[in-house]
Amino acid sequence: MYNSWYDVFPEIVMISDKELQKKVVETYEEALKTGGWQLNDIDTIPFTLLIPDTMISYRTHVRTVTRMSLKAYEEWEVYGEKFKLNKDYLLAGALLHDVGKLIEYEKTADGKTQKSQLGKSPTSIFWLCTCGKTWTAC
Repeated sequence: MYNSWYDVFPEIVMISDKELQKKVVETYEEALKTGGWQLNDIDTIPFTLLIPDTMISYRTHVRTVTRMSLKAYEEWEVYGEKFKLNKDYLLAGALLHDVGKLIEYEKTADGKTQKSQLGKSPTSIFWLCTCGKTWTAC
């Protein structure tokens, strides 16, 4: 179904900084691998575990937040140069805002999604912030 992260999140190409695009994709790759997911699982992962049997997928949620961020960016232009936003950073942040869920959730043997051991630990955010490497590597 999906061949790349660009298929999953077509909004990635809206980031004009190619290096930042690459970092977004690399972050997703690392989280996907660490969480034990496959690229084509992305539509089966719920955006939250707090709403039982939610029909909103992780992918749908991230794309919606990203599109809403773009609309906010367009409205922000009313402030002109005085309060300029960096569109690339806004897009990258929107695309990555829930990337931690890929390591905080895991697929069960029966195909359901549950909180992983890493997701139960307050250290999961530190793992994510360091890209699973050293603090200075990111």
